[in-house]
Amino acid sequence: SKVLGYENDPILGPTGAVAIPEFNTRFTRGMLMDTMPTRFDTLLRLSGFSHGTDVWLGNAKDLITSKTATVDQAIGCRDDIMLYLISCGMPEKRSFKIMEAVRKGRGLPEGAEEEMRAAGVPDWYIGSCKKIKYLFPKAHAVAYVMMAFRIAWFKVHEPLAFYAAYFYRRSQKGGFDAAMMTRGLEEVKAHISAIDGNDAATDKDEDMLTTLEVCYEFYLRGFSFAPMDLYRSHDTKFLIEDGKLLPPFVSVSGLGETAAWDILEGRKGKRFISIEEFAMCCNKLSKTHIEQLKALGAFAGMADTKTLTTDGNVMGSVHYFSPEQAKGGRVDNRSDLYSLGVVMYEMLTGRPPYDGESPVAVALKHINGGAPMPSTINPNIPGGLEQIIMHAMEVDPARRYSSATEMLYDMEEFRKNPNPLFYFDEPVQARAAAP
Repeated sequence: SKVLGYENDPILGPTGAVAIPEFNTRFTRGMLMDTMPTRFDTLLRLSGFSHGTDVWLGNAKDLITSKTATVDQAIGCRDDIMLYLISCGMPEKRSFKIMEAVRKGRGLPEGAEEEMRAAGVPDWYIGSCKKIKYLFPKAHAVAYVMMAFRIAWFKVHEPLAFYAAYFYRRSQKGGFDAAMMTRGLEEVKAHISAIDGNDAATDKDEDMLTTLEVCYEFYLRGFSFAPMDLYRSHDTKFLIEDGKLLPPFVSVSGLGETAAWDILEGRKGKRFISIEEFAMCCNKLSKTHIEQLKALGAFAGMADTKTLTTDGNVMGSVHYFSPEQAKGGRVDNRSDLYSLGVVMYEMLTGRPPYDGESPVAVALKHINGGAPMPSTINPNIPGGLEQIIMHAMEVDPARRYSSATEMLYDMEEFRKNPNPLFYFDEPVQARAAAP
């Protein structure tokens, strides 16, 4: 584990093998500690030990720890028996027959024990064959361990990609709970201790423990999760942002892929001003899901209800709100110019640019933009004046007039020429040009 930035951790031990296929469980990590492998071939044997039945516990483990046999001598895979017996001088066909009987859990064929002793096979080896109920094929072990090697490379060299992929797979099977796992190292440690100390722990608890150990290592290595975000989180994938992992919506306990996809669809082209309004757009979410998302920070301080007030004081008429005011964001002089643009729009067309069934609906239209051009309502509106109004009403404050002086300059240009063509990306003195 030293290469991962920690050593001999009291929870994970010294191996650094959590989340690595074939070697990630406490059982297989214990095998690594018992055998201390230094070669790929030894890892193959460990794969055989773990996948076989009555191959490791009460058999190979006892032989190795008692120094009766080495890891290389103990039986790990089917092929080991046949190749070893041939090396002892036994006929190839007979060696194969003995291997087949042992790997199927049938023990030794009649007369095989005497033949093996005559060939110099030690008693401990014969006894080991008699205990085995199932042996793993070496070809399978090779494929599995090669895969584990590749994945381990990413754990060392591309850790965030590694953990993002691992947590994604776990969340697909209900094995990742954001409320339990994204709140820091101490919270994860507490959950690990609670499960370890619970004699009545369920299979679900044990499954969560597997992920909790990986989360613990994730934090131990200095990584962290970003708060879930209503507009940036993916429905199913953990995203890498600014050196952190952004959890997906499916990592909320009980929130399935259908509901997560509903959030993505519901947020398209929208900016919500209240949790209540968000819930109306995503009807596949339960009240419990909404509360869970709120607790995980997904709403980032968004108001609970559609009431457009701050500390009980009305902020203004919703029909004249600027988008940033509707979102409860920072306002400045450009917000006032937006409201002025709305007033001018209404003066020239006889109606405000946005209307709706509720204050929330109107505010959302301001946030999302897309007001009809005034000339589509009143064709007699001069083009230059229409340009000024729509520029003042840009959704993004950075694209509006930066000051009343700048807007006044364009108004003067319009007074001189009712149909100028304004180039708003140019300096104010150079913006007006004859049509």
